[in-house]
Amino acid sequence: MLNPDEVEIAAETIRRQLHIRTALLTSLARSDEVLAVIKGCRDQDEATRAVQDLLGLEKIQAHAVLFQQWVGLTSQRAEGLSAEIEADRRELASLTN
Repeated sequence: MLNPDEVEIAAETIRRQLHIRTALLTSLARSDEVLAVIKGCRDQDEATRAVQDLLGLEKIQAHAVLFQQWVGLTSQRAEGLSAEIEADRRELASLTN
């Protein structure tokens, strides 16, 4: 059994995973737009801001999108992310209820 501090740490870890995974899944769903906006940027900072604006993301999420392995732009990857997100949500709910 986890003590309250351990529960909060675990919950925060899951929240962070969800935050990043949700951004990655969104970027996969809109990969053509994401790649086009990145290709139109001069440097990494501009690309980060452009991805943030395009997808409505925070900076840390935009960085995750920029640094993901685009070779994994497959429906299988999207399905895997969706499953991970659902598992994270269930685990978070079990910790916080």
